[in-house]
Amino acid sequence: MAFDPASRLIVRAGQATIEVDSLESSMAELRRIAQEPEGSWRDASVQSGRNQLRSATLELKVPASRFDELTEGLEPLGRLQFVNVGAEDVSEEFVDLTARAANGRRLEDRLVELQLSTLSVNLYEPPPIVASHPGRSVIAEAFKTASRLPRSAS
Repeated sequence: MAFDPASRLIVRAGQATIEVDSLESSMAELRRIAQEPEGSWRDASVQSGRNQLRSATLELKVPASRFDELTEGLEPLGRLQFVNVGAEDVSEEFVDLTARAANGRRLEDRLVELQLSTLSVNLYEPPPIVASHPGRSVIAEAFKTASRLPRSAS
C-alpha cells in the first residue's frame, strides 16, 4: 500500500514555560483554548509549598491542524520563557498499522468462516449377537466358525 507523500502524517509535541500573574486564571484560560474544537486537557498538576514558587503543569491535546493556534495562544497568558517543538513523521507507521488492521480484519473473517465449519458424526452400537438361524445356539455357531479358521503356526 503506497502512501501519498503530499499527505504526510506529522505529529508534533512540545513544551513551554510561561511566567503568569495568576496561576488559576491562566490555567482556566489555557483549558478553554485547548478545548476549542476537538481538543482537551488531560493531566494537570499544581505544585506549591513553603519557599517554593507556585506552579502548574497541564498536558494539552489538540488535532495537528490546531497545534500552531495553540502555541500562538500561549503569548497572551504571560511572559513566554521557553518553547520547544519537535515534529515526527508517522506516515510509515500509519501505513503499517493500516495494513495490519486490514490483515486483522481478513483473519477475523477467515476465523469466523472456520468457526461455521461443521462435521457430522454418526454414532451407532453394534447389533446384538444372535444365531444365524432361529433355534440354534449362538455359542455353538461361534465354536463351529472358530474351528473352520486356519490355525497359525507357532
